[in-house]
Amino acid sequence: MRLNKIDFTVNDISDLELEKKIRKSLRSDITTSVSLGYLENIIVHCGLILKTQSPQLKKPALLMFAADHGIAENNFPATKSYLKTLGSLQGTSPVSILCNQNNVALRIIDLGVNFNFESSFSFWYHHGKLLSSKKIAFSTRNFTQFPAMTSRQCEQAFDTGVNAVLRVKRNNGNVVALSSLNSDNHISAITVASALLEEDTEILTEKALNDEQKKLVSRALNKHPKTHDPFTILTLFGGFETVALCGAIIEAARQQMIIIIDGLTALVALTVAETIKPGVKKYCVSVGTESHFLRKNLNLKAYTPESIEEEGINANLMISLVRSALSLNNR
Repeated sequence: MRLNKIDFTVNDISDLELEKKIRKSLRSDITTSVSLGYLENIIVHCGLILKTQSPQLKKPALLMFAADHGIAENNFPATKSYLKTLGSLQGTSPVSILCNQNNVALRIIDLGVNFNFESSFSFWYHHGKLLSSKKIAFSTRNFTQFPAMTSRQCEQAFDTGVNAVLRVKRNNGNVVALSSLNSDNHISAITVASALLEEDTEILTEKALNDEQKKLVSRALNKHPKTHDPFTILTLFGGFETVALCGAIIEAARQQMIIIIDGLTALVALTVAETIKPGVKKYCVSVGTESHFLRKNLNLKAYTPESIEEEGINANLMISLVRSALSLNNR
C-alpha cells in the first residue's frame, strides 16, 4: 500500500436513534435499581461500532507484533522479544494461557525479532499457525545515527498490519485486540510520540526514562529534521511493530471492527493512526493505562484498573469484560 494513498473515509459511528434503542432495551430488560455504569457505555459503544442493537463478539483475536530495535546498540537493554515469543509458542506465557482460557485466537507476527524461530521445535509444533513470519530485518537501525527504517520497510510493516487484520475479518471475526512484544524497549515509542506531538518525554508516559535514555531521545530528535508527517516520523524513529500496529488500527476501523488497545507501543500507534486517519479512535472500546497524557489527548477511556507490564494480559481482561457486558444485553 502506498502510504500517501490511504483512500478511504472513516465512517462515523454516531447514531442517536440506535443508541436510544440500546439504552431503552437495557433499562427495560434488566430488572435492577442499580445503574450498569460503564458496562452500559461499553454495550452502547460496541452496538454503534457493529451497527446493531444486539452486539456480540465473534471470534476475538489478539494480534501481537514483535520486533527488535537498533537503539539497543547504545547500551540500552535489549528486548526479550524472542524469549517472550518462544514462551507464547510453548504455551507457558501468561498471555497464551489466558487466550486459551478466554477462547481468544492468539497470533504473533514477527516483523524483526533478532532470532530465527524456524529453528525452534515449538514453531513447527504449531505448523507455523501461531507465529507468522513476516521478518523485514533482524531489527530496525539505530535511530540516534540513521533513520530507523527505509520508506519501503515502513510500507512493508504497515501492509503486514493491514493483512493481519484482514485475516481476522476473513475468519468472520469482529473484534481485534492489538499489542506488541517489546515492553522492555519503549524508548522508540516514546520518541515517536515526542516527535509527533512535540511534547517532552516526561509527560508522555508513566514509564519514566532514566537520564541516559533521555539523552538518547534528545540526540535522536536533534539528529533528524523536524517534520509533522506521521509516516516520516515512523521511518525516522519507529519500530516495525509500531508501524504494523498503525496499519492494523486503520484497517480494523475501515472494516468497522471493535478495537482493543493494549500497551504503550499500541497506544502510541493509535495516536499516529488518528493523525493519519482522524476518526479511527472511535472504534477503540478501551486503551491501556500506560499514558494518562496520550489517553487524554485521544479522549479515550481505560476500563482495566491499572497497567500490567506483560502485554496481552489487559487485552484478555478487556475482552472478558466486554463479553460479560454484552451478555447482559443478549440474554
